[in-house]
Amino acid sequence: MGFVDGLTDLDFKTALRPTRVGAESYTIRAEDWNRVVQACYDLRTAVLAAQGQTLSIWAGGRASYGLNTPALVVGAFEFNKSSYSFSTIKFRAVGARGDSVTAVVELYNLSDASSVATLQFTNTATTLQESADISASLPAVSKLYEVRIYLNSAPGASDSVELFSAFLQVNP
Repeated sequence: MGFVDGLTDLDFKTALRPTRVGAESYTIRAEDWNRVVQACYDLRTAVLAAQGQTLSIWAGGRASYGLNTPALVVGAFEFNKSSYSFSTIKFRAVGARGDSVTAVVELYNLSDASSVATLQFTNTATTLQESADISASLPAVSKLYEVRIYLNSAPGASDSVELFSAFLQVNP
């Protein structure tokens, strides 16, 4: 539901109510909070798209992990590529590995139980890794996705995955 077609000016005004008579400050009713947040996000997305700017969608944050199995889930989100105008969609992450074992950051389609993209970190220095265009691998309906981290083999004492951020980059 978009800002223009879903949340009208009237809806937005009724989602706000004065905290006391004559007050100029407002509170948002809890039941309307998600609609207001989504409307703001939709408006931000529409503005960026209209300006032809790249949109980054956060997918996972700061985490450290030292095992190869099971994978550690560090973020989850819903995504529907039909909600965006794009030329490419890429999975990107900033991370590093520990001593000697390759660190893996994976974008996983939880709804369909399938891997979408994996990024491998082979350097102990913090680097940015980027997948090829994954738009063909993403269905045009809402799906749940996870970002998972793990080591590609049994770790030594100082081996780990160091993830600083992971995100989808939607390019106009």
